[in-house]
Parts: sequence; structure tokens; C-alpha cells
Amino acid sequence: MSKSKLITLTTMIFVAVAAMLVSLSAILIVNLSGAIDTLMNQAKTPHFMQMHSGDLDTARLANFAGQNSNVDEFQVLEFLNMDGAQIILGDRSLANNVQDNGLSIQSEKFDYLLDFDGNIINVSDGELYVPINYMKDNNLKVGDKAVIGGK
Repeated sequence: MSKSKLITLTTMIFVAVAAMLVSLSAILIVNLSGAIDTLMNQAKTPHFMQMHSGDLDTARLANFAGQNSNVDEFQVLEFLNMDGAQIILGDRSLANNVQDNGLSIQSEKFDYLLDFDGNIINVSDGELYVPINYMKDNNLKVGDKAVIGGK
């Protein structure tokens, strides 16, 4: 160490930077985990979700949920699945989007859609809320027009 002080100093700097990056990574993981937990609690996300296509026997489902002690609450929500080519946000179509696109309504009991501040969204007639990544990818702003199925 005494013979090559420059190499020793350089090595110590690299070790210090590595330790700092590991510490920052740990802090980031803790903060991200807490943020995800907060979001999940605010939205009241379900522990289990089942998507279904076709006719649904809601009476049979309600009977099953009522008799099963593992089910605290259940709800059935409609989802209108649409081809991305039928959705235009701003001036861009979702024709080449690989996401499963569609429309849903706000949940009444749990699994809420939230706004930027973590509040439950109350949608007025004529309003459409889109995922944040659609806003960023399509350069959308609040108030931009959307064309859904030609309307």
C-alpha cells in the first residue's frame, strides 16, 4: 500500500463507490416495496382474479362464494375486449399494440382504478381514463380526444 499510493487510492474509491451503489440499491428496493404496498392497499387489489369469456352463471358463482369460507368478497365486472385498431388515442391508433385492450367500468367494492394522486377515479359521462404508459407512449394529455369503435 505504501509503494503505490495511487493504485491504493483508486481501489479505495472504487470500493467506496460500489458500497454506495449497493446501499442506494437497498434503499430503492425498500422504497419501491413500500410504494407498491401502499398502491395495492389504496386500490384494494384482489388476491385472486379470474377472467372469463362467454356466458356466466352469476347465481352459481354467488352460491359458491357464499359457501366458501376462503372467499371474503367477490364481484363480477364487465370488460369489453376490443381490437386495438378500434382505439385511437390522440392521433395514434393502438393497432400495433400487444396489450389486451378494452374498456371497463370502475369497481364498486374493491380493485379500484386510481388517479395520479392515489384517489379512486369517479368517471363522468364522456370521460375515458387510460393507463399511464399509454399517456407517455402516445404523448397524450388530459383532455385529448379518443375515438373508440368509430365514436
